[in-house]
Amino acid sequence: MTRRTLLHVGALVLLCLAASFVGPDTHGLTNWQESQRLVVAREMQDRGAWLVPTFRGQAYLAKPPMIYWAQIALAEARGSRVDLLDLRLVVALAGLAGVVLTYAVARRMLDAGGAFIASGCLATGLLYARSTRVGELDILLAPLTVAGVWGVLLAWRGVEEPLGRRAGPIALATAATAAAGLTKGPPAVALIGLATYGGMALHAALASPILARARRAAIVAGSVAAVATVAFTASRGVRLPDAPGVALLAALAAAVAALVALLARPVPLRTFWRVLSRTHPVLVLGGGFAAYFAWWFLASRHVDPAVVEAIAREQVDNDLQLLVPAAPIRNLEALAFGCGLGSIGLFLAPLRRARSLAPRDACLVVAWVGLGLALLSLAGKGVPRYLTPLWPGVAILGGAALARLAVGPWRRVLVAAIVVLAVAQGLWFGYGRERVWGARSPRALVLELRALGVDPARLAAFEFYTPALDFYAQSPVMPVQTAAVTGGIPPWSLAELRANAARAPITVLLRAPGVDPDSAPAARALVEAGLVLEFLPTRARFVIDNGRAEVRAARATASTP
Repeated sequence: MTRRTLLHVGALVLLCLAASFVGPDTHGLTNWQESQRLVVAREMQDRGAWLVPTFRGQAYLAKPPMIYWAQIALAEARGSRVDLLDLRLVVALAGLAGVVLTYAVARRMLDAGGAFIASGCLATGLLYARSTRVGELDILLAPLTVAGVWGVLLAWRGVEEPLGRRAGPIALATAATAAAGLTKGPPAVALIGLATYGGMALHAALASPILARARRAAIVAGSVAAVATVAFTASRGVRLPDAPGVALLAALAAAVAALVALLARPVPLRTFWRVLSRTHPVLVLGGGFAAYFAWWFLASRHVDPAVVEAIAREQVDNDLQLLVPAAPIRNLEALAFGCGLGSIGLFLAPLRRARSLAPRDACLVVAWVGLGLALLSLAGKGVPRYLTPLWPGVAILGGAALARLAVGPWRRVLVAAIVVLAVAQGLWFGYGRERVWGARSPRALVLELRALGVDPARLAAFEFYTPALDFYAQSPVMPVQTAAVTGGIPPWSLAELRANAARAPITVLLRAPGVDPDSAPAARALVEAGLVLEFLPTRARFVIDNGRAEVRAARATASTP
């Protein structure tokens, strides 16, 4: 490792420390996904069970256990119970690992300066940096995807070498896909497969001359795919505002079909098969699927079969949503800003002066971003955080373009912009977010209620719920008159709330009634159900509904007939 490389890696670590590690737990839990991951991890640690994630004692197999394992391991290393700090450090460390590994991969494709700029763009990307500050599991896929791509890329470059020299990269790729499978299941493995073997397919399809007959075949295949996509979406009753999304879905389907048609020629197929046979996709991708299904099989043996079937059905319905018109629109919006300066560079990459990647490397990174975007748009809901495994590819493409265009003093301006973004995001997420949005977390209110002597075991939430309540109360908070709690735990009805309040007072969290308690819908509904409300004199603020409604705490007792 050269001195310049060491300096670059050190600078990238400092960028990540500034952007992702400043005040990791100053802001309380506000995100539903983050709260759920933390509550489940704490419950697993308390039960001493690492195989089956649980929520309120019920099996919670919606996601594999990697993010729970990481939190528990970090807490055990600190000698403490799982806390918010553990979750926030897990995602911050994953983000740091993703940046350093991206530099390692980009260094194989670009010069040292280009690799540093690409990795710096990733570290300060708007959605990437956010993912390192909010405890959602998708950020764990960033370093795992990069590691999988790196391993397959090394094996691809050494395709003429003996198996012994390719064994290490193949083992790296297999381990990465196995860990990705244990993080988010088959979708994570599929994204690695599209980035790597999809890149090989793209290179094979474009490397040989494309004659007129092949072009016609690609046009026909793309047209058929586009028409079929439009017909399928139209059969589900799309509206006029959905037209842009349908057009984008048709374009993505046409591009994928055209690629398949170009690949389905004798010469590209032989080239593709030869590279496949020497980079071992069955082992690499099979390792990911095998790890996930092995965990699922072992965990499901401890759960009622009917529950397992319901969870599996729910996961398929949630993860596989075909041709949703809004999905490509949302994904392109995220792509336009999610990687920060890297996203800007991505749209400059087609310029002639911005081209700096070798054909093989360009095909791999284009497949990483393009085919990943196609999969998440054609078979997904359009959730921006699902694009997290694509951000390193975007950063490499965009960073390569920016490094090529920014020469002389403009290079220093670009590096200065990256530093400013890192510091600004660290200050916002470390301190500014709590000052501006601190009331969106129930932390202060629940802690104040506990200080007032409120029994956390007799705490309920009326017409809303978040797992953050359970975490800060350190006891399950019962939802009333709202959707079922994750895990299929039914909420109380008003009659059940009154029956329990008849035995002993219950503290209910509800939307603030304003000046006249009886005039507010929430308070009026509770009073009409036969409850007497005594609002507690709390000072802490907690707001829901994107800050539109303030939550108050009231002691509820059953009224006498």
